[in-house]
Amino acid sequence: MKTTLNDLNTAMSLLDIESEWTACVHFKTLRLYDDNSYKSITGNDKSGACHKIGVYRHTAVIDGETVVLYVGMSMARTSSIAGRQSSHLGSFKNLDNTNEMTGKKYRRFIRDLGVEYLDITIEYVDLTHLNTSIIPLFEVVSINYFRPLINQDE
Repeated sequence: MKTTLNDLNTAMSLLDIESEWTACVHFKTLRLYDDNSYKSITGNDKSGACHKIGVYRHTAVIDGETVVLYVGMSMARTSSIAGRQSSHLGSFKNLDNTNEMTGKKYRRFIRDLGVEYLDITIEYVDLTHLNTSIIPLFEVVSINYFRPLINQDE
């Protein structure tokens, strides 16, 4: 049986985003410092994220509340979940990096919070086993659902 775009639209509106993220995989937790350095708090990745694609999010606990800061995607086999995080971190550490804007946004966010560091937890929904066209759809619905602060920051 074939499905129409209207059927897909209906299915997307019924998607339980919270449930999908409840079942997500923990990649690692990083501490971003106000001097543009960072360190891993949880050590090496045990999730195999260097071989996974899907949608990831960065969260932090701010004033006792877990806040979604960023949602992104990894869609190509040559750009894994782990690879995308390396790119984000490179842009945080290297002030001259113009490939990613997240580093600049995180530096500003930390400055605006007035803190010495910010612990970021990175988790992802592994979509490696699904058709890759689902990845950008799930990224968009996740951004619309969570309204992540760094994604909204222009």
